[in-house]
Amino acid sequence: MIAGCAVVHPALSFALDGSERATDKGEKVLRIASYNVGVFGKTEESSIDLIAGMMKELEPDMIALQELDSCANRSGKDIFQLEEFAKEMGDWHYRFARAIPFEGGGYGTGMAISPVFNPTSSFSVSLPQGQGAEAKDWTILSPLDATIPSTSPKECIDYIAILNNGAKYETVKAEVCRSFLSGNAATASDHLPVFVEVRLLPSTSPAKAGTMQMMRARQTR
Repeated sequence: MIAGCAVVHPALSFALDGSERATDKGEKVLRIASYNVGVFGKTEESSIDLIAGMMKELEPDMIALQELDSCANRSGKDIFQLEEFAKEMGDWHYRFARAIPFEGGGYGTGMAISPVFNPTSSFSVSLPQGQGAEAKDWTILSPLDATIPSTSPKECIDYIAILNNGAKYETVKAEVCRSFLSGNAATASDHLPVFVEVRLLPSTSPAKAGTMQMMRARQTR
């Protein structure tokens, strides 16, 4: 899966007033979140602790993060934002994908994965650019509700999508997160986070041959 246009635990209730949440997780269900964090600096010097607290409340299995600095002068030459965030989450696994060099460091996206899982390998994939580029290869799972600007959302530019490779699944739930007990989603970033809950189903046939070969052919490190 990919999240954030960069990619699930059922019965998560996001009441708009933040008054009630049910986080019981079903069998073979993954909760995947995506959040454009705006280099953790939209409203304060560093919102890493704040956003980590919000994500702990959401209890995802993995989080895709967009707009990350890596040892860039803007956010601190010695600060690897994704690493700091992963530590704050509780020593999560992480992988940074640099999009461009920036101010002596890098700027890009990343994934953080719960230590409940044990990734055996990771790699970055450069996706095709341009309007509608290979859209047939992906299915959007997240809602198309507006996610930006977070103070008064008018447009959706944050997505979680799955590669159409023959894997069997069902979408249990998908929402834009507008309310947290531990932080204000309207000011933590200029985007709202999104999440999906996906149940993995038994497959009668393997995923299409060549899926990994296709992705590794575009691999960037």
